[in-house]
Amino acid sequence: MHESLDWRRMPLERLDGHRFIAVTSSGQTIDGWLKYHPRLQACFDTDDLLLVIGSHAGTNHPGHDVKAVNVLDEARR
Repeated sequence: MHESLDWRRMPLERLDGHRFIAVTSSGQTIDGWLKYHPRLQACFDTDDLLLVIGSHAGTNHPGHDVKAVNVLDEARR
């Protein structure tokens, strides 16, 4: 079992490669791995299909289509 990370306060680059579980606005649950895109200041799933976490003015927030997200202290590099 892995602990949750405080992703709202962490630099996005530190979330790269971490496992996440998200619930989309349509109710779908997605279990995957974060991929950081520095140019966009955002973390997507590894397929680049879902914006999981974005950053605006130094504040991290769930992506537009994400109702809830949990980032776990489990990473693959």
